[in-house]
Amino acid sequence: ASSELKRIRSQIRNVNNRIRDKLDSFIRSQKASRYLQESIITLRSGRFVVPVKQELRSSVPGIVHDRSASGLTLFIEPMPIVDLNNELTSLAGKEKEEVERVLGELSSMVGAARIEILQALRALAAIDFALAKGRLSIDMNAVEPDVASTRHLRIREGRHPLLAGDVLPIDVELGKDFRTLVVTGPNTGGKTVTL
Repeated sequence: ASSELKRIRSQIRNVNNRIRDKLDSFIRSQKASRYLQESIITLRSGRFVVPVKQELRSSVPGIVHDRSASGLTLFIEPMPIVDLNNELTSLAGKEKEEVERVLGELSSMVGAARIEILQALRALAAIDFALAKGRLSIDMNAVEPDVASTRHLRIREGRHPLLAGDVLPIDVELGKDFRTLVVTGPNTGGKTVTL
């Protein structure tokens, strides 16, 4: 998003690697293996720590950040990596500030183009609506009505759009030879559909 953000993230990767290298060599050492509950590196409160046996806490100088539920393990940030963890925390803050700056800049650009964006959105909505109507008409085998200025109505092979299956079409004409139409029949829903 920006050269500054790229630089900060590159520094974060470098510091992360340096921390991991130091902790890897620490947990692999013969001396440290006696003090560790497990030979793993983990995170507590955004800080890299190692799990140390509670009874051997004084053997690993550092800052205690957490303890296990059983209380048998302490998660300690060894003193040799405290400065590196501090540097990582500082870089994380700088990264957040730069991300917010970039997002603010992008938001300003979007705000400056709001009229064009709204016009494009309206045009896309109109195109999407026309496409949806076209697809629906194809699915329903529908045709666009030919609307005339005369007071004559003629529907050929009309079907209710929500009925599926073997629907019997109906032909209805009104207004040419007569102006009144009576729809009768048994209560099977056909009259309602026709109306």
